[in-house]
Amino acid sequence: MSFSFNDPPVTAIDRLRVNIGDVNYEDGQAPDRQNLSDETLGYFLEQASDLNGATALAFDHLAALWVPRPIFGPGDLATYHDRQVTYFRRMAEEYRSKSIDATTIPGVVVGVGSFAKVDGFSRGKAGGEYTR
Repeated sequence: MSFSFNDPPVTAIDRLRVNIGDVNYEDGQAPDRQNLSDETLGYFLEQASDLNGATALAFDHLAALWVPRPIFGPGDLATYHDRQVTYFRRMAEEYRSKSIDATTIPGVVVGVGSFAKVDGFSRGKAGGEYTR
C-alpha cells in the first residue's frame, strides 16, 4: 500500500487527499492516524464520475473504518469515535450532493446501534457514561 502527495496537488489522488484532509504521511484520517492508500483512493476515483463523488466514497469509507472502534474512556474520549463517524458521514453527504452523479453513487450505510457494556463501571445501566 502506497502513499503519495504532491504539494501543490498535481494528480487526482492529490486533489482527493486534499478534500479528505489526508495529506501528511502517517497522520491520516483513518484510525491510528493511518493514511488511505493510493490504491484505495484510485479505486474511488474509478468508481465515481468526478472528484466530488470520489470524495464522498472516501468519506463513507472513513466512517466505516471508525464504526467498529471501541468506545470507552472518560468524558469526551468516550464519544470521540462516534463524533468522527458523524462528521465523515456528513461530509460524504455534502460531497455526494455536489457530484454530477449524485443519485447513482451508493452511499455506504453505516449504522451505529446500541453499544454493549464495555467496562466494569456502567453495569449495563441505560444512560451510563459508557453505554447507549
